[in-house]
Amino acid sequence: MYYLAIARDQDGDRAGAIADLKALFASAPPDAGWSEMVSERIAVLEGKPPPPPTGSDAVATLPPAERITAIRGMVDGLAARLAAQGGSAEEWGRLVRARAVLGDKAAAQDALLRARIALAADPAGRASVETIARDSGLEVAP
Repeated sequence: MYYLAIARDQDGDRAGAIADLKALFASAPPDAGWSEMVSERIAVLEGKPPPPPTGSDAVATLPPAERITAIRGMVDGLAARLAAQGGSAEEWGRLVRARAVLGDKAAAQDALLRARIALAADPAGRASVETIARDSGLEVAP
């Protein structure tokens, strides 16, 4: 439907294109990654400035010091969620990698320890997290 709306605009039917895009945006699930692109296109066709970026796009526009603070906040949020609710091997690996990339080796090692405990019943998941830890420069003792 998105490309049909773009085609309508290219054929000179801007109002029809806007209507189609608005319908597409209205039907988007709340977590649809593409809805922001549709919203931006609607704004462009209506001659408005595009909406401000959100999520990781918004973080990328911050000054360096604020960017690091925002990233640390997101990583801390992931750590808190995993501590409270647990998570998949992929999520634990993301936490280990993020802590290592941020230069906090002690927190990365702690995340690895917590992942090992959380994934005790998932040997493949545990091995995956340990591989991420090794690749991130952490010591992975048996």
